[in-house]
Amino acid sequence: NIFKSIKKNDHENVNKVVKIYMFLTLCLTITFSIWCKEILHLLIRNNSLLVYYAWSVVIVMSYNYRPYYVLLNQYLSYNENVKYLPYFTFVPGIINLGLNFILMPFFGIKVAVYTTFGCYILMGFAAFLFKKMRDSFVTNYTPILILTFIIVSTFFCYFIVDSNFFVKGISNLIILIIAFAILNDFRKKNPN
Repeated sequence: NIFKSIKKNDHENVNKVVKIYMFLTLCLTITFSIWCKEILHLLIRNNSLLVYYAWSVVIVMSYNYRPYYVLLNQYLSYNENVKYLPYFTFVPGIINLGLNFILMPFFGIKVAVYTTFGCYILMGFAAFLFKKMRDSFVTNYTPILILTFIIVSTFFCYFIVDSNFFVKGISNLIILIIAFAILNDFRKKNPN
């Protein structure tokens, strides 16, 4: 759908699809991250693995890079600039491996969680660091705002995962109400 809209030069629809994709991804990852302790207790019977539930918050939240990564892939494919794609996929992977080899002896396996988060975010948002890439995007996709929201949400989920059921429920309800209010406002501004 994004590729077809780019092909039709319908950048408003591309923006709308990316924002909705981002909205859904954020809602699902935040909800899972808030409740991952309880979800993992249902799925995993090995008690020694259950102590790592907080790490799953960081890993799950790192997948919020995906909507912008898909956008980048579609733009590069349409503009026949796929030669730049390895810089946005392969390089973050190499950075992740390198950082893991360097930092794991000092900080342990936990560092892999944080380097993975950072490299996924780099994979999704690195294109916006380069002027040539920014200029190829006709619409402003507000990457700084979204990136800031992802990072703040990750910290929020990381610290609330150990809260009691009531705090999690109220927090999740408030987040979903705000999210749907934002979506409703977005739909009013973009009726098609």
